[in-house]
Amino acid sequence: TNNITVEPLSDGQLTFAGGSGSVQFTADADGDSSGSFSMSGSDTLSLNGRNLSISGASLSLGSIDTSSSTTAGGNVTLSATTSTLNANVLLTYSGVGAAGDVMLSAPSGISVSAIDARGARSGGNVEISTPYGNIQVTGTFSSLGVPTSIATGGSIRGGNITLSHGGLNPLIVGDASVNGTEGAITNGTDSIAVTTVILLPQTTDRYTLGGISITPGTVSAPEPEPEPEPEPEPEPEPEPEPEPEPEPEPEPEPEPEPEPEP
Repeated sequence: TNNITVEPLSDGQLTFAGGSGSVQFTADADGDSSGSFSMSGSDTLSLNGRNLSISGASLSLGSIDTSSSTTAGGNVTLSATTSTLNANVLLTYSGVGAAGDVMLSAPSGISVSAIDARGARSGGNVEISTPYGNIQVTGTFSSLGVPTSIATGGSIRGGNITLSHGGLNPLIVGDASVNGTEGAITNGTDSIAVTTVILLPQTTDRYTLGGISITPGTVSAPEPEPEPEPEPEPEPEPEPEPEPEPEPEPEPEPEPEPEPEP
């Protein structure tokens, strides 16, 4: 089935040794849209600054921590190819340099608890794309004293934040129940406060505030299925007219024989 399943962890954490190599998990390797990656939502994959990539038809994840206090944070790339992506907290923080980037993609919806891509020098870029679904960032943490759902700040520069959703509902900063974030969105310089509503596209197709960009999709209503054309009723075949039976010709009456003379 090409599934990858991480069984519940006794200590709640699977830790990879530090190093420069990337860690990659590929479910649905044969591309038949049936292989998924799943793990307990309460467990954590800890990468110690290494990059992590996970792909599959659908992804159901716990927390992912590629942060490091001594090196740059690792990048996190999560791709669900045919369905949804669900995860807990994503942490790519760096205590000394650049935070890792966070790239999330899924066609039918993305839900995570929070994304912390802050760096001591520069923040990581965050890109979330779901062309036919909603984005939900349901939790918060404190950034500059503000309850925040996505943060990419850094002392030199903040990372770009790019959100693209299916256009089914307005994106609301401060309400993640349908399509939005529970807390603020900030790159350290530019911030979108709670209660901000990013409406559906009208004449423009993008909301931009400095390094933060939100693109509502333009999902069009499905075209109605054409009504089937009625099958033509078959014309009845005419019944053949019976051929008239031939009338029998009358047999000629025999001529009487003359009587002999006496």
